[in-house]
Amino acid sequence: MENWLISERCLSDGKHALPGAVRFLKEKKAEGALICVLSDRSVRTNQQMAEAFQKQKLPIEEADLYTTVMAAIDEIARTDGSKRQASMIGGRGMRDLLERGGFFLDHDPCDWIFLGTDHNAAYSDYCYAAKLLKQGARLILTEEQFREPSQDGSFLIGPAAVSKMLEAASGTEALHADFPSPMLLYHAMRYLNATAEITVFAAADAHREIPAEAAGIRSVLVTSAGDENTDLFDLSSKPDYVVETLAGLLR
Repeated sequence: MENWLISERCLSDGKHALPGAVRFLKEKKAEGALICVLSDRSVRTNQQMAEAFQKQKLPIEEADLYTTVMAAIDEIARTDGSKRQASMIGGRGMRDLLERGGFFLDHDPCDWIFLGTDHNAAYSDYCYAAKLLKQGARLILTEEQFREPSQDGSFLIGPAAVSKMLEAASGTEALHADFPSPMLLYHAMRYLNATAEITVFAAADAHREIPAEAAGIRSVLVTSAGDENTDLFDLSSKPDYVVETLAGLLR
């Protein structure tokens, strides 16, 4: 029985389930497969994200979700679990996970600064974060987006661009929890208590997400979830399989 790590972008465009996604999840769950939906979003809580998926008829529970913030928390627990003082630039979902993970937030000085999407962050917040980094805090980037998509076409600077600014201002380097770092995949497998040999990763972005091979697992590129014009011959890391929709993986 295969276990599945699935980029949320293979399942939904944010408003509607993608073709084949509902059928794929229902059949795999009926077979008893373990499913883990991977997300780098932290504005909403996991419960809110699960409810949004369910409104699209996608059978996803809160326990099926694993995020980059969760991966960062698990990485800290593995490597330096005694350091639990943190600050954050991010949304309600990030705060909820950090508090449940046993972190004490809004400390000065602190051990960690978690960085995600926060459209309400001000210049003073970035200056404060840079000061904490100069004092010895470690920056953790949870969303590898330099530019965020917007529904009205406006230009939105993403967390990765903010991270570069903070790194340059403080002379430090961030720890990356999102793709193309394999951290999310490693800890998602641990979350499922799964092994690489029986785990498959379904990716939406060939350039950013496919370096799953670094985690030693097979990968599937779902072309309808990303850029259908991607030239696979130009990729340094190629998927094991390519399908148009998740339904193409069903017998």
